[in-house]
Amino acid sequence: MQIQREIPHSADRAGRDRLVRYLASASLLIAGWLPIAAEAPTAFPREIDFGLEKHMGQFISGRELEIWASQRGLEITPDCPLRDLADSEAEVISSRGSSFELFAPGQGRVYLYLDFVSFRKQGTRNRPLEPHCYPSTEEIRLPESTDLPVQFLEIYVNGNRISTQVFGAGSQPASPLVLPITREMMPDRRLEIELRPGPGNQLLAIWDAFLSEVPPEQD
Repeated sequence: MQIQREIPHSADRAGRDRLVRYLASASLLIAGWLPIAAEAPTAFPREIDFGLEKHMGQFISGRELEIWASQRGLEITPDCPLRDLADSEAEVISSRGSSFELFAPGQGRVYLYLDFVSFRKQGTRNRPLEPHCYPSTEEIRLPESTDLPVQFLEIYVNGNRISTQVFGAGSQPASPLVLPITREMMPDRRLEIELRPGPGNQLLAIWDAFLSEVPPEQD
């Protein structure tokens, strides 16, 4: 013989209340009043700390860079601490070219920050106009030549060459270099960045890279 259990009125009311709350939340979500879960930041990187995880293949530590520089009467410019990415670890840019990928935070213009490893004459670190950690779109002219041979580096974004930088003698990119990227160059917010060195045997390396929606004087 089956015995039917009577559901208490209080439990019945609780079930109806839960259903009403669910339907109300669903209506708000459809109307756009409740936030939808954000994209995972790891799936769409806006910054890369080279060396922390290999992206281009050849890790190099700050100590190794110091040894290379001291053998040539030079010292390295420290890793710029913008975005808290400074860790004195970098990756070497391959002579065949290196590439990595970033995603813009929005649909409008963005600014690509590239913090390349740079060198200067030993003993010049404490000079007052030291060109270090001053983001700029302009090339830096050093007060004293490093005597390193000149080598060019072409920078491409989604197949378009956007800049050619000079390394060596008395020139180097700003620390970090800032390049504006228009929305027409990244219709899907994706930036495939390629670094293509010209002929030469310099040690070209990069500390980190990131995207920002504001120009350097405001970042």
